[in-house]
Amino acid sequence: DIDPVTLTAIFESFQSAGDRPLSADARIKVNSEVTVLDLQENQTCTLNIVPPQEGNPEKGVISFLSPLGAALINKSSGDTISIPVLGSRMRYRILKFVTNEMLSR
Repeated sequence: DIDPVTLTAIFESFQSAGDRPLSADARIKVNSEVTVLDLQENQTCTLNIVPPQEGNPEKGVISFLSPLGAALINKSSGDTISIPVLGSRMRYRILKFVTNEMLSR
């Protein structure tokens, strides 16, 4: 189950992707491995963005429907995202990412 606000944010991120002058390979998508910098803790972590049934947050494998996963979709290296967490906002900078398409070249 996904709440309407998160679902709306996901759809808006897909819509706004058309406004960006980046190629499809230059954007994060499902099955991407993403390294982010937590701007509050100044620590990096690597996440894998996957379909909901494959998610395992304890192992850094997150669904594209989760708040963090949805915020990362269609973003690129250097972008900063902000997500609500327990009444505050968490901010992350995307350091790098690799998609399955990039790996198969």
